[in-house]
Parts: sequence; structure tokens; C-alpha cells
Amino acid sequence: MNTPQKRDLSQLSLRYLSESKFLMLRNLCLGGSATCLLVILTIAQGQLHSGPIDLSVGTAAVGTPIWFCLAGALESYILIGPRSYTHYRNKGFLFFGLMFLIAGLASLVSIGSLIFHLNPDCVWLFFSSVALSGIAVAAFSHGIEKYVTEHSLSSKDD
Repeated sequence: MNTPQKRDLSQLSLRYLSESKFLMLRNLCLGGSATCLLVILTIAQGQLHSGPIDLSVGTAAVGTPIWFCLAGALESYILIGPRSYTHYRNKGFLFFGLMFLIAGLASLVSIGSLIFHLNPDCVWLFFSSVALSGIAVAAFSHGIEKYVTEHSLSSKDD
């Protein structure tokens, strides 16, 4: 059952936008692009060629410009400031969500392919740890939402 309070809690990330949130997202994008670039440069030095290596370079080549593009777009929100946050809420959120998904998957596949090349058995450990980390974050977020709902925190505590 979706109570008005529960719907509000699920929208906190969009309701309470701030410069620090955009800075964090921009830094995340720059870190993602650096990771993809690091994969490409590491493989280029070894001049390795195999199916997993080619897949790793290809997906890193896709991820790098997307991460940079996202960082540049987020920089616009940072420079313009709070006046631009409504645009992010209404139009930018879907664009960023889709692009984060594509860039994130490209990065995961790139790193996973590189691990597969080095040790095929370890790639399952990598993807298992990614999945378990995602489940842990989702459970933690759910726990926070449940705590807030049960303790009826007032709006001044937001």
C-alpha cells in the first residue's frame, strides 16, 4: 500500500537536490570514465588480443565517452545552480538514469571481461560480489525507509 508518506520517501532523491548531490554524481561519472580509460590503457600496454580482451576494450570504449558526457551535463546543473534543479526533476532524470545504466553496464562488462581473461573462475566471484553489494544497498535503503516510516520523522528532520 502506497501511503502519501511512503511515496514521499521514495522520491527523496529527487525532492532534495543540492549542489553536493550533483558534485557527487559528477565525481562518480569522472571515476567511471577513469576506470574505463584505465582498462583501455592497461590492455594497450600488454598488446593482448583475445575474445574477452576485445570485449573489455570495446565496452570500455563505449563507457568512457558516456561517463564524460554525463559529467559534463551534470556540470551544467552545478554551474546554473538551484534554478536548474526543476529541469533535472522533470526532464533530466530519465536521461541520466538511462545513461548511467548504459555506462555502468559497460564498465561492469569491461572489468568482468578483463577478469575473465585473467582467470575465468574469478569472473563469477566478481559478478556475485556486485550482485550481493546491490542487494545489500537495497536492503539498507529499505531499512532506512522503514525506520523513517515507523518513527514518523517530521519534515524538519529531512
